[in-house]
Amino acid sequence: ISNQTSKDVGKFLGQQFSFVISLCDRQQERTCPIFPGAIWRQTWPMEDPAAAQSQGERRALVRRLRDHIQEKVSEFANQH
Repeated sequence: ISNQTSKDVGKFLGQQFSFVISLCDRQQERTCPIFPGAIWRQTWPMEDPAAAQSQGERRALVRRLRDHIQEKVSEFANQH
């Protein structure tokens, strides 16, 4: 995932999606995107690596999140 970057969700607005999974916690962050018309929505709240105090903490958190997301995606794929 080292070459991945955040993407502006604006380019996806207006498109139809069967599944939308957001990684932010709508209760904590009011800037979480909304995708009207999505048939199925789920939220997987994750810690924000930007909140880490040091580069080392950020790197460790990103790795933990990477592994957690991989597990969640595998579970999701097996269920759907």
